[in-house]
Amino acid sequence: MEKQTGGAVPEVRTIAYARCAMKSGRVATGASNDSEGGSTVADSRTAAASGAFGWSGFAWRWISALALVLLTYNPMGWSYVHWISEWNSESLPLKALAGLTLTAAYFVAGRAAAGSLGNIGSIFFLLIFAAFIWLMQSKGWFDPQNATALTWVLQLALSIYLALGMTASFLWKRLTGQVDIAAEDHVDHNH
Repeated sequence: MEKQTGGAVPEVRTIAYARCAMKSGRVATGASNDSEGGSTVADSRTAAASGAFGWSGFAWRWISALALVLLTYNPMGWSYVHWISEWNSESLPLKALAGLTLTAAYFVAGRAAAGSLGNIGSIFFLLIFAAFIWLMQSKGWFDPQNATALTWVLQLALSIYLALGMTASFLWKRLTGQVDIAAEDHVDHNH
């Protein structure tokens, strides 16, 4: 059996070092043995482990999720659902490609949301959003009988859910200092 060099052990040590540095408040550069002072792989891992994530990261994820939801369906009539309802056999391959692309995007975003938030987080999101709708209805700001308004509110809810799901690991790390193990996929376990 050949001796492994590199492999998963140094990566695990680097991740563990970054976690310890993050918990103790020290800035870990990983470049202490680098005579030229250049950045190393440990530098990038330490920066990633430090939780450098802000509101702009959430905003971009929410805009992407909102675009996905609105491209699929919106009450204005400019959406994938409206497009495929117009039967035209000439554009059928393009419609199929667009539908598969949207499905793949929902799969990625939905899996990230379900994986990050879990069942309990998803239930809490639904309860909080239901309470928000109830509050808006009780104040007279929202009429649940208005189908267009209800559609917009539900689309907003779905986009926020997807954005929170794609951001939950970063938020959890920032709030608690704990790193989600699923976010550490770069460790190669085959060697």
